[in-house]
Amino acid sequence: MLEEPPTRAAELRKALDGLHWKVRQQEVGWIDRVGDGVAFLRGARSVRFAELLESTDGRSALAFDIRPDEVGVLFLDSADGVRAGDEMRLTGRVASTLVGCRRGSKP
Repeated sequence: MLEEPPTRAAELRKALDGLHWKVRQQEVGWIDRVGDGVAFLRGARSVRFAELLESTDGRSALAFDIRPDEVGVLFLDSADGVRAGDEMRLTGRVASTLVGCRRGSKP
């Protein structure tokens, strides 16, 4: 008895069985206006004070002025080339720094 050749659908099903999908949700905002290293975003409704944001090209910014309709962010990198309409992603991380003496060091 001869085996039937695999159909295109069977080949596709076999290829897709090896893939593992992972859905990731990320909140974004869009720059409304920018100048002197400061930008104002629309969207990004759940941003927290001092939260770090990241642009699509990897620039970092810090949320510092949270208003009902916009969020003021301060760029931690150069803001050259940042334009209205650019996307900023919330990272979920709040800026922080260590305080006090390191363990084992003298004050």
